[in-house]
Amino acid sequence: MSNTRERSRRLFWWEWLVLAAALLVPGCAFYPFIVNLLPFRVPPSVAARAKRRVPLLRPGMTEQEVWSTLGLTRSGFRARIHGSGPPDAFPANYVLWPGYVLHTRWNYKTKPVTLVEAEFRDHLY
Repeated sequence: MSNTRERSRRLFWWEWLVLAAALLVPGCAFYPFIVNLLPFRVPPSVAARAKRRVPLLRPGMTEQEVWSTLGLTRSGFRARIHGSGPPDAFPANYVLWPGYVLHTRWNYKTKPVTLVEAEFRDHLY
């Protein structure tokens, strides 16, 4: 009787191990695709560091200078238009993490595009 219980217990843990492997392997394979579906591109520590560095930004900085100053060069952010405004001050919002929204204005009349202003907000609008 005890051998039967022991054997069924081994099968129970073996089944859990197989189930975990069956879920883990496809999960690891699809991880890059799943991460790209998330709306946030940076971890909260990077967002907090970028918020502390905003006072270092100056009008006239190029797009590359802005992202490198904020420590966001690897995040893939680009100057973009989000809303309407004059061509020398188009607004753009970047949600880095909940509560960390970078609001910028870009001058599209210059080549390359330059920063007009930047500030962090707690919300999009």
